[in-house]
Amino acid sequence: MPFTALFFLVDFMALMLITGASRGLGRAFAFLHARKKGDLILVSRSQDQLEALKNELQEKFGIKAYVLVQDLSKPDAATELYLRIKKMDLTPDFVVNNAGIGCNGALEQLSCAELERLLTLNITSLALLTRLYLSDMRIRGYGRILNVSSIAALIPGPYMSPYYASKAFVKSFSEALWQECRKSGVSVTVLLPGPLATDFVKASRLQKSAVSRLFTANPDKVAKKGYQAMLKRKRQIIAGMGPVLSLLMRMVPLLPQKIVLFVTAKLQEPQNK
Repeated sequence: MPFTALFFLVDFMALMLITGASRGLGRAFAFLHARKKGDLILVSRSQDQLEALKNELQEKFGIKAYVLVQDLSKPDAATELYLRIKKMDLTPDFVVNNAGIGCNGALEQLSCAELERLLTLNITSLALLTRLYLSDMRIRGYGRILNVSSIAALIPGPYMSPYYASKAFVKSFSEALWQECRKSGVSVTVLLPGPLATDFVKASRLQKSAVSRLFTANPDKVAKKGYQAMLKRKRQIIAGMGPVLSLLMRMVPLLPQKIVLFVTAKLQEPQNK
């Protein structure tokens, strides 16, 4: 069997781990993979939502889905999740690090506990899961990792500074690993979605900011582009920007940083009216 055909077969039969799987982009990834008859490990904090998703996917597509409830915003949670999956004798071929949270407001309005939770979930857990599974994949000589960043990674974000910085870490971290893995059968891809029409707006307390009106991208379409980019071993994929936002982002490199910061702050400043 030709080498490329063998990889196609493995892709088709792959077991995929998804964090933040219960809704939004994570749920969309789960449906994409299940349609290809791939089995799934579904991870989030919500037992009820995960069980409902598991049952729906197994009934519709005849695949096997495993549910693991884990709060990855807690210290050591990523390592605990990895060990739990090991004990189940499961070996993910694909890992989608999708779980993440945002914030809105001046930094001093964010409690230290909230800040630690955001950084643990968006950076530490993602980095640890990538490290653990990348090592396993290197030994096997095959595997795909998709890390979900954001177009927020491309600029600083006043009134969402920890979130923007965390997504910049994910972008830089993932692209460096893509280069490290180029000559192997392993790949690391980073997805930079535009603002998505999901529960993220509410969870990040963005309802009263001007930027909330830009959250219109369809999670299913964004997930499909990210999934396809992962299979093709691409370094980076930007998806889900409408024409207005796309134009604004093209202008960013041409503008003084002070103007970029001013406009971003105006879009994200909480409106108390």
